Amino acid sequence: MLFRSTGPQQPSQNQTRTRPINRSNIRAIIDFQVCDGTATGFDDGEFTFLVCQQGLQYFPDEDAALAELRRVAAGGARFVFTVWSRPSPLIVALANSLRVHAGADLAKQSLAPFAWAGAETIVDRMSAAHYIHINLEELEVNRVLDDPEQSIPKEIMSTPVGPSVTAMGKAVFDKVVAEMLDATRRYRHDDQLVIPQHTHLITVVAADIGQLHRASGGCSWRGCRSLSAVPQG
Repeated sequence: MLFRSTGPQQPSQNQTRTRPINRSNIRAIIDFQVCDGTATGFDDGEFTFLVCQQGLQYFPDEDAALAELRRVAAGGARFVFTVWSRPSPLIVALANSLRVHAGADLAKQSLAPFAWAGAETIVDRMSAAHYIHINLEELEVNRVLDDPEQSIPKEIMSTPVGPSVTAMGKAVFDKVVAEMLDATRRYRHDDQLVIPQHTHLITVVAADIGQLHRASGGCSWRGCRSLSAVPQG
């Protein structure tokens, strides 16, 4: 899914800050569109700010997606990518429980979104795709889950293995939840779980390659617009 801003492009003289986005006005400000991450259909150089949050690891062809995002970015556009760098204690607890109740294959599948292997090569690949000022760092963030007894089942269902766990029946599902609660009790604070998670943060700038394409029409600057990319599925 890709989405872009359709709100005011430049603040007026009377504006001191951008309009906040919340559930009541998000669809008036954001135009949500679903498209192929390797062939978005947007014009060359159409966007000046791009965000890909926890999505890069899901693209079947990362290099093609990077090339497409670069194509729709104007020279000087800024990008922010985040990719989980390791599984959180909650996901490790899920995998350990699944290994017992469902086997190694499903346990491995539950860890797949956190097993991105591209960190060692991403700088070279982004450079080849005409990104510059590439900065890669790892951050630790705390994920707060209210009412864990209710939140953990929802967390399971939000993972790629959720339907498979459900298909094993309520008794097994409840065992997995109970084992995850037990395994994460050290992170319990009253009625909350505070789970540390680690993510790669990648910030880059799109190189101005207009001179390379000027003879054929090239990239065009279309003002301040934004694009956030999330893989389909």
